[in-house]
Amino acid sequence: MEPRSEVLAGLEVQGSKIAYFACGRGLEMTREACPNTQIWLVFQGKWTETQARKSRLLAVAEAVAYAPKEPCRRTAEEPILALSVQIPRNVGLHSRQSLKWEQIRALWQLAHHVGESHSDPFIIEELLLNFEPSQPNRLSDRAPTWALRARDIVHDEVDNLPCLSSLAGRVGISPNHLCAQFRRSFGQTLSQYARRLRLNRAIVELGGSKVDDIPIWAEAGFFDASHFWQSCRKEIGLTPREIHLAMQRP
Repeated sequence: MEPRSEVLAGLEVQGSKIAYFACGRGLEMTREACPNTQIWLVFQGKWTETQARKSRLLAVAEAVAYAPKEPCRRTAEEPILALSVQIPRNVGLHSRQSLKWEQIRALWQLAHHVGESHSDPFIIEELLLNFEPSQPNRLSDRAPTWALRARDIVHDEVDNLPCLSSLAGRVGISPNHLCAQFRRSFGQTLSQYARRLRLNRAIVELGGSKVDDIPIWAEAGFFDASHFWQSCRKEIGLTPREIHLAMQRP
């Protein structure tokens, strides 16, 4: 049987379409004919994106944006459940950019509102403003090589982070310059980036577990359940239970 795709739930506000999208393993999708900007947030499964002979894997809790008619092919490696946001114009986003944290936060909140029986269109429009050109992106592909290296070190060693002076020494730059350039390149401080990595790991666990089943907060490096709850509210704008529900809908 050929793999299929299906829109499970959605809404439309001012021409923008927000929907839960599901597809079977092996489905291939291309964008050459799509006139819309499209942003995805993966809740379940993973897909391989191939563009200009380069491939990368997108998995649970990862987000990506595509420009209108941006040439790429995506293949579902596992059954997918994801949030799709389509904006009927070019807003300057493309897959070589890293979305700002404010945009990722907006995606999670859009997912929450799509699942509600009565969504406030004013709230939806306010969230969509995060993707407009008036909200400039921080382009990580323009960051200095040493800043990208520092980001990779934090990503790989988030469970046992080096001190700031050690990290700066490893990339050959002063601590002050590292902090300033990192924020300029990625739109967040080093400590925010590390905290959000831990939070993202916990969110991945939330997608496959009942909220109260295991001490997710401990495995992700939070002090206690209260610290985890507060971090979710501060960084995502949702409680852990609301995040869990968003990843299971509809």
